[in-house]
Amino acid sequence: MKILLLDFSPKAMEGNCASMAQFLMKAYPMHTYTLVHVAKEGIEPCGQCQYRCLVGPDYACECPDASRGIYGLTKDVDLIYYFIPVFSDYPCAYYFMFRERGQSVVNDHMASYSQAKKRFIFVANTGKENLEKIVMSEPGQDKSYIVMSTQDYKTKGVLGDLMQYAA
Repeated sequence: MKILLLDFSPKAMEGNCASMAQFLMKAYPMHTYTLVHVAKEGIEPCGQCQYRCLVGPDYACECPDASRGIYGLTKDVDLIYYFIPVFSDYPCAYYFMFRERGQSVVNDHMASYSQAKKRFIFVANTGKENLEKIVMSEPGQDKSYIVMSTQDYKTKGVLGDLMQYAA
C-alpha cells in the first residue's frame, strides 16, 4: 500500500505530529511511505494574485509554491494521513493554506486527491467540536479522524511528548 503522510506541524522533527508519523512508518514497514512536512514547504496563502485559477482563461494558478507538487503526490497513493495540530480551537494555518491552494489544482490532481482514503489525526485539547465539520468538508468519501489530546494522556503538548505516554 502506498501511503502519503502530511505533517502540518510547524515543529517538523520534534513535535507530536512528526513522532506519530514516525511511529506509523516503524509499526507498518510493509507499506511504502512518503512523508511531507507541509509547514517547511513554503506554501503561500491565496489572494496575492489575479485569481486566474478562478476566472480563466486557462484557470492556472500563478503561485509557484509547493502546493501543486504535494497535491501531485496524491496521484498514486491509496491512503493519506494528515497529522494536524490544533491551535485556538481550529487546525493550524498550514492546513488551511494547503486546503485553500487546492482550488488551483482542480483540473490537475483533484480527481486522484478526492479518491484517496483520508485519515486525520488531530492533536487537540480544545475545539474538538469543530473538527468533524472540517474533515467531512474535505473532498472524497472514505475519510475518518481521531483526536489525540495531550491533556487526556497527561503529557505536555508543546514538548512533543505525546508518544512517550506511559500507561
